[in-house]
Amino acid sequence: MRFLTWRELHDRGILPSRQHTRRLINKGIVPAPYRLGDAKRGRLTRLEADIEAYVARKAPERGRPRPREVARKLFCGDLRSDRHVRALARVTGV
Repeated sequence: MRFLTWRELHDRGILPSRQHTRRLINKGIVPAPYRLGDAKRGRLTRLEADIEAYVARKAPERGRPRPREVARKLFCGDLRSDRHVRALARVTGV
């Protein structure tokens, strides 16, 4: 059983910024960390097995186009700004 810190996972490209990682934890997408040591000042770590399961779950999604990219190709070509693409994506639900 090996524990990994946020820095190790971020350097590997698995986790984004700390703030975005917290958002993903709150949504239940990324496994929550464990606190090693003192309850208030202990180091936050994650189990390597939890992270491997997260990566395996996310692997099939790689290469799939994002909704905004789909909206850009379907409705706008490459001529309009992201603002127009977001508006069209909201209206169409794409």
